[in-house]
Formats: sequence, C-alpha cells, structure tokens
Amino acid sequence: SYDREHYIDPTWLNTIVKELWKHIEASGRKILDEEVLPKMKAEVKKSAKMLKKFGIGAVNPEDVGVEQFFLGDTAASVGATRLHRKSYTKPDGTKAQALQLDVSLLFDDTVQITVNAGFLVLEICHMRFSGELTMLMRPLVKEVPIIAGVQLFFLNTPDIRYDFKVSGEKPSRTM
Repeated sequence: SYDREHYIDPTWLNTIVKELWKHIEASGRKILDEEVLPKMKAEVKKSAKMLKKFGIGAVNPEDVGVEQFFLGDTAASVGATRLHRKSYTKPDGTKAQALQLDVSLLFDDTVQITVNAGFLVLEICHMRFSGELTMLMRPLVKEVPIIAGVQLFFLNTPDIRYDFKVSGEKPSRTM
C-alpha cells in the first residue's frame, strides 16, 4: 500500500542523466554486442539456406556486427517524477518500508546506429523512447547502507520508435 506520494523537481535527475549519458551509451552498446548480436548470428546461420533461395548468396554469421553506435550528444530527459513511501510484507510475514521513485523518461534525437546483418546493413538514424522507469528501494534499514537493495524496471513496456534505412546486399568479408 502507498502511504504518501510526493512530486519531485526532476532538475537534479536530468543533471545526473546528462553526466552519465556516455556510460548509458556504452551500456547500450554492450547489451547489443552481448545479447542481441549472438541471437542475430544464430538466426543468420539458421536462415542461410532460405537466404540462398532468395539469391542472397553465402552469408557468414561472423559478418554480423555493429559498425556504429552513437546515441547523440543530447541525453534523455527526465519529466514527471514521483516518490512514494510504500509498506509491504516481507516473506517472513513482517512489515517493512520501501521507497519507490517513478521517473518519466523521454529521448527523441538523431542517432547513428549501424548494424551489418551479413546480407544487408540496417542504419537507425532517429530514435524516440518514452516510458516510466521505476526505482524500488527496499528494504529500508536503520543502519548503513540505509537502503539494502535497489531494483530498476519498467512496469509497462516503454514506447520505442525509430527511423531507419536498409542498404542492399553487403558482401561477406573474406578470411
């Protein structure tokens, strides 16, 4: 249950996001490299026969990669920000307190993200992202570190839109 709700001026959060923007960009690149690209490579490998039927020719899954990843110089902005004090029941049945920070995020800018899919190149040139990020801080304890854990999540799927162009067949690299 929510005991109290406070609206917070997001200026300080915008300053933090601006300072962290290059780190956020690097984290996005890492997610793309470590989570998305392996799946893309596996799909290209599985689809090689089908691609050949469409006259695309030999596609080497190792050619799949990110050629460019730049989220722009303008950081995402923080809008409406609400802080809630929340009571909850722990697994052992005792009552505890938590803080929940709900932050509206908006990013709408020119980007340069180029992905080589082995047989074509996808270039994302503009991206718009909006959603409400929830930061749940619990349990609150009466000793350092005061907040024992933090969870970050989107309760609802954020809206992500982008403009892209696709270049034709990209020749595979020879080894």
